[in-house]
Amino acid sequence: MNMFSSRRSDRRTNAIFHGIAALWSILIIVLAGWNYWESYSSTLEIARSAASESFSKDLVYRRWATQHGGLYAPITPETPPNPYLSDIPERDISTPSGKRLTLINPAYMTRQVHELARKAYGLQGHITSLRPIRPENAPDDWESKALQGFERGLKEVSSLEPLEGETYLRLMRPLITEAGCLNCHATQGYKIDDIRGGISVSLPWSPFRKALQSQLRVIILAHLGIWAIGVLGLYLGRNRLQKFLSAHRQVEETLRESEKKYRELSIIDDLTQLYNSRHFYHQLKTEIDRSERYEQPLTLLLLDLDDLKKYNDAYGHIEGDRVLQRLGLVVRRCLRQTDSAYRYGGEEFTILLPMTTSSDAAVTAERIRTEFKKETFSPTPDREIHVTVSIGLAQHRPQEEMKVFVHRVDQLMYQGKKEGKDRVCSDPAVKIPLT
Repeated sequence: MNMFSSRRSDRRTNAIFHGIAALWSILIIVLAGWNYWESYSSTLEIARSAASESFSKDLVYRRWATQHGGLYAPITPETPPNPYLSDIPERDISTPSGKRLTLINPAYMTRQVHELARKAYGLQGHITSLRPIRPENAPDDWESKALQGFERGLKEVSSLEPLEGETYLRLMRPLITEAGCLNCHATQGYKIDDIRGGISVSLPWSPFRKALQSQLRVIILAHLGIWAIGVLGLYLGRNRLQKFLSAHRQVEETLRESEKKYRELSIIDDLTQLYNSRHFYHQLKTEIDRSERYEQPLTLLLLDLDDLKKYNDAYGHIEGDRVLQRLGLVVRRCLRQTDSAYRYGGEEFTILLPMTTSSDAAVTAERIRTEFKKETFSPTPDREIHVTVSIGLAQHRPQEEMKVFVHRVDQLMYQGKKEGKDRVCSDPAVKIPLT
């Protein structure tokens, strides 16, 4: 019986070992793929940043040339007079020594710089427009789609695309009409701040691909080494399974203790079933970081029940708790899934509205105020009472500290109290909807 049990235990141990080894192998494959994807994404971003820097340089020296009305250069076979500037009186001039010079406008200069960059580094640049003066500036299919996107409000387009039989990282941004641009383009009907066209920058992807291939070899070798070490560790640990089981029991006990502590530090307010203030500050920091990272609006509401102390004094704290519970229900009913509400303390509540401007938040705040005012409370059989709430709201400002933000909303709520309660009070620029 003992031998049978031992063999069964060995079979179970071997099954566990092979199962863990299989999971370990899958994990290593997944990690290797994830690391390669991270390398690919990083390389793509490096290439996009390089293209972006090239565009920025093009834009800077174009503006410099525009500020000076262009510049003059000797006439050569590589720099003939620009036929599209023939209407300018001093397109061609002569120096006192007799050297012939021709006017180089910003577009002409940019084209020549692009030609030099293409010969020296393989970097391709192209000035283009949906209404080009020069036929050679007509967009290709990719550029045409990007220009149409700029008309719809896009600020940048970038992607990996085939070009002349090779893969290129292509990036394009719009050219905005400035005052100096009208010297050449006023006849086309452009006005200041119009989208006149764009500059596309195309970087050969092959150097980046080679770098990725080198990184892939390193990733494969590194993960093979990690995999081998892991499998060796599994073999060595197989004979210590009993210790592992003992440690597992200790882990279970630790987990039970952790679960107990977690219940003690619950993030839910028992009375209202909303989040508590501890979780509010944690989530507020998270939402502020997300708002600033993605440049999305974030609005905070702070609610305070009007005269709850008087209500408690008159009818008792149990009735007051019913008011708090009801407000929690009304708040949850009026919010979206992306919003979150918190019992801030006492009779105060806070609400976080991500991706919401203060104007849109004012609509939500007013809906909460009016919906709660409709609620009827009967602290005694012969009385029906309506309780009101005062609400302050404000949109987070860039780089504003969390405590300053909360204090600003708190002051707006108290301003509503001073102005008569039962109202929504926000920044002066926000118009509160009438209900």
